[in-house]
Amino acid sequence: MKAIFASFRQMCRDAWEDEMLVSMIPVPLVLTLLIWFLVPEAEKWLCSYYNASSILTPYYPLFQLFILSITALIFSYVTAMIMLDELDNGTAKHLCITPLTKRGYLIARFGIPNVISIIYAVILAIAFPMVKIDYWLICIIAIAFASNGILTSLFVIAFSSNKVEGIALLKLSALLLVGLPVPFFLSGGEQYIISFLPSFWIAKFAIQPDIILFGAIVATTALWHIVLYKKFNNKII
Repeated sequence: MKAIFASFRQMCRDAWEDEMLVSMIPVPLVLTLLIWFLVPEAEKWLCSYYNASSILTPYYPLFQLFILSITALIFSYVTAMIMLDELDNGTAKHLCITPLTKRGYLIARFGIPNVISIIYAVILAIAFPMVKIDYWLICIIAIAFASNGILTSLFVIAFSSNKVEGIALLKLSALLLVGLPVPFFLSGGEQYIISFLPSFWIAKFAIQPDIILFGAIVATTALWHIVLYKKFNNKII
């Protein structure tokens, strides 16, 4: 465990020396505050302008999901950029054959950062709620998004050969979250066109918590992990 935490501390030092990566850490808090303050004000203005009782209110749960998802997404970006650097300079392969081992390396790069992202997301969701939601549900959704964040990191690392390509793929990887708004705007069978994305099932589960929907989250996430990890593992080896 000492080697794992030492490797994680080194990752933190590398991130701290990169101004772009450091600037991304407060982004979830900033976006959460903007949503929490501006969306209700926008709702008041829109309701007054269109003489309606509610316009944005039905979509408050979607804003809540965005708050929970953005933290995992940001942490996955930071992780991916650090690991791309380590792959470029050969550090990653070197660390995998040290007493740290590949398992320890993956825990230091994926496990610990994602645990922190879960805590970060839960705190933001509880401190700045858009809707009333049970704490246990917040935790489950935050964990689901953290797993989705690992998918983002795996996708970027697996399909880019340097940081420049990585930045481009980071933008593309945001499509993994495109399933979030679908259940809020579509109710028919056409919504399942996007059902191969874990984010779609996360949104469905947030709307109506159900063991079957939770199973769909686990199944789709596991499938994506299997597919992307094979490509990622070849780069590490």
